[in-house]
Amino acid sequence: MKIESFNFLDESRDRLIPVALYFHEERKHTKKIPVVLLNHGSGSFYTRYSYLADFLADKGYAVISIQHDLIEDEPITLPKFNEGIVKEIRKPIWEMWIANMSYVIKEFKKIMPDFDLDRLTLLGHSTGGDVIMYFAEKYPDMVADLISLDGLRCPFPRNIKSRVLMFLANDTITDQGVIPNNNEKHQLDIQTVKLNAKHREYSDRGSDNIKQEVISIVGKFLHL
Repeated sequence: MKIESFNFLDESRDRLIPVALYFHEERKHTKKIPVVLLNHGSGSFYTRYSYLADFLADKGYAVISIQHDLIEDEPITLPKFNEGIVKEIRKPIWEMWIANMSYVIKEFKKIMPDFDLDRLTLLGHSTGGDVIMYFAEKYPDMVADLISLDGLRCPFPRNIKSRVLMFLANDTITDQGVIPNNNEKHQLDIQTVKLNAKHREYSDRGSDNIKQEVISIVGKFLHL
């Protein structure tokens, strides 16, 4: 498997966007290569989800993992980002991360024409899980599947046809209104799973057992 690093610069925002690409070059594909866009949790790193990136790349996906947090950014743990209506306060951060995702998609379309970048699987942990929901709300036609690793703040889009897999943790509480009620779930394709895992354990910091559970459930969800 090939792991390649990129450092994109969005000059319009003077924004550096580091990216890791996980990809099996030797695999033969008869059609465009499916793409997973992987988004880390706030305060984390784009390389801390290698267990999932390796698994998905081994199954034939191109996994593009984006570094959203930079050293000069204000930490999302600051009190101002956790007061009032959090989903409204954090929207500027989500918008910035979505701008990163859009720029990376545009650049990969230039350099990897065999990648299917028009219909994506979005994977995100924590804030990354919030961002993929917000992205799907804004660009529903670009999203095939959504996999959230304990995203707590951004409500699921109610007007999409994408399938949704949501992992919950045993040490967090999802904000009210994030997960659709039972009547809404009936009309949407949503699966929620609560493992005996802490919020941070959905990254590479989780035990081998937790990682294997996540891989197994993700594999079934994506019919791998």
